[in-house]
Amino acid sequence: MLNINKQNKSTPIPIEIAREAIKQMAVRKVDPTPENYHLIYNEVASIPMPESLESAIKEALKQLPNKTTEQHDWIGRWEKLLSKRKWTELPALMSEGMDTSITFSTQWPEAIRKLLKGLDTRHVGLEISKKKEALGRVLINFGNDPLLAQKIKAMTESWDQY
Repeated sequence: MLNINKQNKSTPIPIEIAREAIKQMAVRKVDPTPENYHLIYNEVASIPMPESLESAIKEALKQLPNKTTEQHDWIGRWEKLLSKRKWTELPALMSEGMDTSITFSTQWPEAIRKLLKGLDTRHVGLEISKKKEALGRVLINFGNDPLLAQKIKAMTESWDQY
C-alpha cells in the first residue's frame, strides 16, 4: 500500500504518507476535508488517533447522574450543543454549570446559620422538640434533594412566625 523510503526501509517519509493518504481519499470517495485527510494520513502512517474532545465529552455525559429533571435537561443541552456543533453557545452552558455550583456551595453556610439560630431562639408555642421533629421530617423528605438547603431555610423562617 505504501512505498517505503529507499534510504530507510522501515520508516516511510512524510511525502509518501501524504501521497498515499490522498490516493486513499480518492479510492474511498471521501470528502476532501482537513478532518478526513488527518484521519486517513494517521491511518496510513500507523499513528494512533487521539480521542477528540467532542467524543470525550459525549462519553463523560453518559457517565453523569441523570436522575433529576434538572440533570436530564442539563445533559440534553450538552448533547444538543455537541450535535449542532454550535460552539458559540458553549460559554453560556459552562457558565450556567458554574453559577449553579457557586449558588449551591454558598447557600449551605446561610442555611446552617439560620438553623442554629432558629434552634437557639425561643419561640412561644414551639418547643425545641418540635423544631427537631420538623428538621427530621425535612431531612427524611428532602435529604437527597439539591434544594435541601433552601428547604431548611424555609423551615427556620416559618419558625419566626411563632
